[in-house]
Amino acid sequence: MSIYNITFDWSVRTFTPDLQEPEKQNVYDSFGFGRALMKTWKPFFLTGLLSDDQKIVPIGHFFTIFSSAAFGVTPKAIEVQGVRDELLRCGELLPVEYEKETFWVFNCLNVVDALDQKQSEIIVCDNGHRYVDRKVFKNDLVVPQWFFCIKESRANTFATQRFFDFYNEHQMTGLIFTRQKFAA
Repeated sequence: MSIYNITFDWSVRTFTPDLQEPEKQNVYDSFGFGRALMKTWKPFFLTGLLSDDQKIVPIGHFFTIFSSAAFGVTPKAIEVQGVRDELLRCGELLPVEYEKETFWVFNCLNVVDALDQKQSEIIVCDNGHRYVDRKVFKNDLVVPQWFFCIKESRANTFATQRFFDFYNEHQMTGLIFTRQKFAA
């Protein structure tokens, strides 16, 4: 099985929360480490961003919103059979609005003890936050869900081979996958 770090394909439209600081930062800070947010979630509006050359780019299936700790899901993705159920098996879909249509922020709740602690390089900052400079996954790692996050870092959501294959089979858009290393 392969594990993939998710980054975003900037050739599809990206969005930003239509929130002012410090509220925007507070929402961002709430993501990660598998914390459920649905009970306190307050939906907000999204602003669609233009490309660097000020062109409107198409809306994909997924989009960046708060780095890869949480990512956006469009109605186009939810329409693909099985997507909603699989996302809900490993996280929650938090509603947001864009042009009178409901989009979602996917918040991964599936925290997995996945890193090989001896081969990974984990840095603990002065404020207690942890940063994983080099991720090496355990050889015997088995994750049946599409997505997971790791306890050592709130900054990433990882995809499994199952999702990678589904994504490609259904010609979905919005994500870029980087295969991760496994312990020797």
